[in-house]
Amino acid sequence: MVELSFVIGTLVLFALVLPALLQPKVRRCCRISCSSNLKQIGLAFRMFANDHGERFPMQVSVVEDGTKGIPLKDLAVATFASISNELNNPKPLACPHDSERERTVDFTKLAVTNISYFVGLDASEYPFSILAGDRNVSVSGRLTSGLVEITNPVSAAWGPRMHVNQGNVALADGSAHGLDNWLLRNILTNTCLATNRFLIP
Repeated sequence: MVELSFVIGTLVLFALVLPALLQPKVRRCCRISCSSNLKQIGLAFRMFANDHGERFPMQVSVVEDGTKGIPLKDLAVATFASISNELNNPKPLACPHDSERERTVDFTKLAVTNISYFVGLDASEYPFSILAGDRNVSVSGRLTSGLVEITNPVSAAWGPRMHVNQGNVALADGSAHGLDNWLLRNILTNTCLATNRFLIP
């Protein structure tokens, strides 16, 4: 009887502890996949810039295959569509941990509902310039969308959706980084911009 109670107790304890042990691994796996997406996006932006006088789509006119001058409501989709030749596949534009966005395999059908990442409107050749990142950026504790202007890096943080108060960004040098709130604020400070402007779909 004692042995049976011990076995049942062990099984119950194992059933309670196992989900808690697995959850961080699942979360970490999703963040790695998301970081890989942003790495691909960052490299696609870099290839675009190499072919357009070291300018990203946001600084290149529509006539030259860029998105400068496109209305803000259409700019995020248009900017990611402009790197379709370099990215080849729109799947990386949706984070696997973003339950509100779904992947598409066709750039001609690309919509806001297929995009998990913001566009850094003022990205430049400066290596710490932010090209794109997870859309769960909050400012002064509020999740945001549309045009977001961050004048005080301390006010920025990652929101609870997607990666639970953490996130990823792609920088102008083509690299991608997983950031906590402190590192996000540090990167925002290091962009050397008085105002960081993100377009969050």
